[in-house]
Amino acid sequence: MCDLFAVLIGQAVLFNEQVAKTLGINAVDLQAFGVISRHDGPITPTEVMALTGLPASSVTRVLDRLEKSGYIARGTVPTDRRKVAVEVVAAKAAEVARHYAAKIEQIRQLNAARTDADVAAVLSYLHDLAHSR
Repeated sequence: MCDLFAVLIGQAVLFNEQVAKTLGINAVDLQAFGVISRHDGPITPTEVMALTGLPASSVTRVLDRLEKSGYIARGTVPTDRRKVAVEVVAAKAAEVARHYAAKIEQIRQLNAARTDADVAAVLSYLHDLAHSR
């Protein structure tokens, strides 16, 4: 099983590297953009740091590059104007999503060949794996 995970992780890393290269950004920036995109609404740099595990100085540089490239916009948190809030730029989110459309369709086709219970079991396992530290 560990060999299978090594293969899947390797494929994911290489795929994401290629997507990032095509978009003209680096893979860390792409992954941080993904974290920001999946967040429900604006996110603070501190939350980006917590969710990515990147140090504050790295998060600042990543956000600077993403903002310069037009992937995010910075603003203030309405309830505390001293805090910075980061939001994705919708057009860039759509551009990134297009690069994952074929992979998502591949997953849908694989899921269609399995029972709902099989898919639920895999999703439960992956959820637990993703949220264990």
